[in-house]
Amino acid sequence: MTRRGMHVPDGEAETGHSSRPWVYFMIDAFFLCTQFFVVTFHVAVDERVLPQQLPPGCIPRTPTPNPPPRPIDRTEKLRVHVSRANGAPVYEYGSVRRTLAELNQALTDAAVAGKTYTVHVSYDAGVPFGDVMAVFNACARLHIQRCGLVPLYRSQAAPEG
Repeated sequence: MTRRGMHVPDGEAETGHSSRPWVYFMIDAFFLCTQFFVVTFHVAVDERVLPQQLPPGCIPRTPTPNPPPRPIDRTEKLRVHVSRANGAPVYEYGSVRRTLAELNQALTDAAVAGKTYTVHVSYDAGVPFGDVMAVFNACARLHIQRCGLVPLYRSQAAPEG
């Protein structure tokens, strides 16, 4: 069954597939997808602060280029871990457990070597902060200026390496 005026190949006229309604749905879907991407597309532009948008009396800043790279830190890191054993503070430095006097001597030996050092101090959760401050005081006496705490993220923060 073919309509007049429509050219249909012989094989399709016999099978009943002469009308293809799915083609119309495919065309509609294609145009809907194309319309979606055309409508939602926009070019990203770096917005700058314009003087007209600033409150009266403000001076506009000009954008600065990327800062120069930071110099490589060539200081040697000394790691000290503070814990308690039998009610007394124990200072672990260089994988050796020491008393405060022994730690002072080890830091003095390191300071005499003439290098620049950074001291990283970590501590157990139950350690009084006065025991930790003893390390900072020893560094201050030896003029080691770069001394800081390692953040305590878990119940015990053992030193690295």
